[in-house]
Amino acid sequence: MRLRIPTVIVGALLLVSPACDKEDTPAPETKAEPAKAAPVPEPEAEPEEEAKTKRVEIAKADPPTVTIDRAGADPKEVLRLSPTVGAEESVVMTMTMKMKMAMAGQKIPAVTTPPIVIDVHARVDELKDSRMKITYAVDSMHVGESKDANPAMVETLKSMLENMESFEAHLEMDLRGVLYGGYVDVPVGLPAPMQQMTEQLQQSFAQLQVPLPEEAVGVGAKWTAVSTVDQGGMRIEQTAKYQLLSREGSNLKLKVTVSQKLVDPNFKPPGMPGVTAKISAFQSGGGGKLELSLAHLTPTSLDSTIKLKMAMDISAMGEQQKQDMEMEMALVLARK
Repeated sequence: MRLRIPTVIVGALLLVSPACDKEDTPAPETKAEPAKAAPVPEPEAEPEEEAKTKRVEIAKADPPTVTIDRAGADPKEVLRLSPTVGAEESVVMTMTMKMKMAMAGQKIPAVTTPPIVIDVHARVDELKDSRMKITYAVDSMHVGESKDANPAMVETLKSMLENMESFEAHLEMDLRGVLYGGYVDVPVGLPAPMQQMTEQLQQSFAQLQVPLPEEAVGVGAKWTAVSTVDQGGMRIEQTAKYQLLSREGSNLKLKVTVSQKLVDPNFKPPGMPGVTAKISAFQSGGGGKLELSLAHLTPTSLDSTIKLKMAMDISAMGEQQKQDMEMEMALVLARK
């Protein structure tokens, strides 16, 4: 914050000047006018401190449709989250990505990003009528070690992340892990790619939750959750299949398989005004394993991989260009 000399003091200094001596000559007698006080200028308002974050609303969506495929073995129990108000927990997320692209028939060398390591903590702020208000905060982000990543990319990412400040998402969900909306406070002044990544990262916290079935289930149970999500400007129908591998008290081990399909092939890439795209081919899916404690908000551990392959026609400034892309994204999470 800059220090400023208040304008009112500057005005006062300008109004004060030394008297000038004149010859001692008599002056004609005149009726003196009452002295008028010099006007004092109004002080200027201090400039408002620039906002450090911008608020991005998480659009309310229809809850996922959850259906039981197999109820599992006895004993069966209803699965619900049971965190306590004020409870806090911390996790470390590590994201990596491999990508291949071709534009206008020209192949671009494959890219492997270095691991991006994210420290997150979560807190239960309120619990009322089976609804929770939760704060997810990103405490820090940094680049992990990598032998495969391009050194120039490593340095670029490090420079982008070195001045990152903590930021938060505020979500509302129920005890089945179903999201009912919220908002994200994203740092301003970040490069456009980093802003998009932070927005998507915070919104993805809600997707870490496992949508639990309404009915009682036992070990071996299988259920399917179908939902519509927004990823990078694309509307996608996501089908997640869960299998309860084992249970010890409130601790669950699950297997998850995810498949995705487009709702609408037309979309506008975020952060690229004037650019539109139409997807002509789309294939996405993956899965992994996770451990979940019903007494906590975040998974105990998660190891998952998603693969994406698509082709699109991009229109920008009256020019058309075809782009093909293959991407593999891995996410590993562990509670501290």
